[in-house]
Amino acid sequence: MGAEIKTKVALISLYNREFAFGVRTLSSVLRAHGHQCDIVFFKQMASNSDTTLCLELTPNSNFYEPYTPLEIDVLVQVLRDLKPDFIGLSLTSPFFRLAVEITARIKSDMDTPVVWGGIHPTLLPGECIKYTDMVCIGEGEGAILDLAEAFYEGGDISNIQNLWIKKANGTARRNEARPLIGDLDSLGFPDFSDDDHKYYIEGGACTKFPPKRQEHPGEAFNIMSSRGCPFRCTYCCANILREMFKGKGTYVRRRSVRSTIAELTNVLNSKDGINHIHFWDDVFTFDRKWIEEFSEAYKQDIGMPFTCYAHPEYTDHQILRLLKGAGLHSVCIGVQSGSEQICKALYHRQTNTEKVIGAARSLKDLDLFPWYDVIVDNPYEGDEDHRATLELLLALPRPFNLNIHSLCFFPRTDLAEKALRDGLITEEDIEGVNTKAIDQFRMSLDGKRSASSLFWNILIGMTKHRFFPTRFIRSCSRSKILRRFPAILRFFVVNTLRFINRKRALGKRVRRRAKLEIVELRLDSNGRSRNLHVKIDNLTQRQQEVLFALRSYPAINPIYPDRYLGAWNFPLKIPPAGFEGTIEISFPEVRFQVNSERLGAGDHWEGRIREPGLYVIQATLQRNGDKVIHNKMLYCHSSSLFNQSRDE
Repeated sequence: MGAEIKTKVALISLYNREFAFGVRTLSSVLRAHGHQCDIVFFKQMASNSDTTLCLELTPNSNFYEPYTPLEIDVLVQVLRDLKPDFIGLSLTSPFFRLAVEITARIKSDMDTPVVWGGIHPTLLPGECIKYTDMVCIGEGEGAILDLAEAFYEGGDISNIQNLWIKKANGTARRNEARPLIGDLDSLGFPDFSDDDHKYYIEGGACTKFPPKRQEHPGEAFNIMSSRGCPFRCTYCCANILREMFKGKGTYVRRRSVRSTIAELTNVLNSKDGINHIHFWDDVFTFDRKWIEEFSEAYKQDIGMPFTCYAHPEYTDHQILRLLKGAGLHSVCIGVQSGSEQICKALYHRQTNTEKVIGAARSLKDLDLFPWYDVIVDNPYEGDEDHRATLELLLALPRPFNLNIHSLCFFPRTDLAEKALRDGLITEEDIEGVNTKAIDQFRMSLDGKRSASSLFWNILIGMTKHRFFPTRFIRSCSRSKILRRFPAILRFFVVNTLRFINRKRALGKRVRRRAKLEIVELRLDSNGRSRNLHVKIDNLTQRQQEVLFALRSYPAINPIYPDRYLGAWNFPLKIPPAGFEGTIEISFPEVRFQVNSERLGAGDHWEGRIREPGLYVIQATLQRNGDKVIHNKMLYCHSSSLFNQSRDE
């Protein structure tokens, strides 16, 4: 008989499915203490239909896909079916109006208390309490656990720290803020499990599994090792939070290396197919001692490629070299502006262009791919500032990519308050009233802006494309005609990108016609039955005789041949229509099953090791000896390959 379910809680995440670290951590804390917690993910950001308007060749998913009344109906029906004791709704400023609409619908259809949490309610609790029953300010783990316990025990909720509670007369009881959580390890891991307590609303329907469209590929796992940012940038809320919780504990905190590695080990033991880790810390590289310990442990226990965010002040060659040795392959660094006047006097970013260039050169030397964050559409920037940004980007070693952000004014930030005082914006331009961050946080040329901003934004976007030579970009920047009529430059650049996209797509189709391709490699493991599903496309329109080579080896420190689990070669005839089959894995026997026929391996070799941990399965199509036509690989835990518990 299962443990008693105490309080039933439903949490709603708006347009945040891939990350939602806050909601997922709340779920873990509640479930660890015997409460039932269901998470409803209400929609996700979508890809811009024309990536060239973002001056990009590849899609990104930072654009808003409008919700429909039907989807709100579906959300309310899901909540009615769940019958929670209370509902939590997490929101950021751009989705304030959506939160108001959803909460009004819930209150009209259900007699269930609603508590808002997230950055927007934390910054503006007095405004938010008008539309909901309770508001949680700051970290919510302690508050939501106290609230759930009070519901279970029938206790008083009026004095729960971090909660503002609406009274019968419409005023709010404003409880004291609790200390910041010093021991992040105590929270456990965010709830990224595949259990059946998650619901996904998209396209007018609700499913128990996430839609295929995602912001980041399913092979990537997202994680945070810290809370708080060591810097005080004026366009960001971090400075406000630091002041709000002054005297309540250390603002910047970090999980232990042991906890971080344990979370990764846990997810790799329970999910197959992950081949990349993305750290979403505000600044991953700020603690050298931690980085040294992490690099050694990650290299030893995980060994998978990863990406992180950094800052020029915490991006020296030694730190990057350590992380590169552990598996780092890509770094995102905030540049924001090439104008030191803007960076230092306006943004309060105490760094200089020499440090940015130094960090960029270190990335180049270590063969780490760089992404740089740049802010555009800043009303305080003039031509001299724009040119400084352009020249800085032209000075950085190529190749690199850019995240070009259109400046958004978030509530209570120092920059927003200054712009209001200076008369450059009105309250209507602040996020929460405005929703610019929904579709212009990543700059798109279809947004409204001045001719000058359009001109400089296009030039800045051109710097990341190597087919626009540096001399050509500088020449365009000096053109009085293009400055006066930036639509000409937009037409040229956007259509150049569209032409290159079409050329690449055509080239890909031509290349695929010239070779076979493994389009699917999927492991299905059910108890003692382990099958590898293989699908091969054949666009040559004639039968092909190839060698299908299968290898399996540990992902960490693979040394051929001693640490190979095995190697098997299957001669295959691929018909013009393509090939689809199943490989039955029962070590040391490995056989292809095509229709009802079983094919044994020709040449094969089996290793004797059965070490627990992460393994690579690599499939390769070969012809004429060792000539590789195509290969594909996936990661999986050893328990998916042979009889061994994931807990070992």
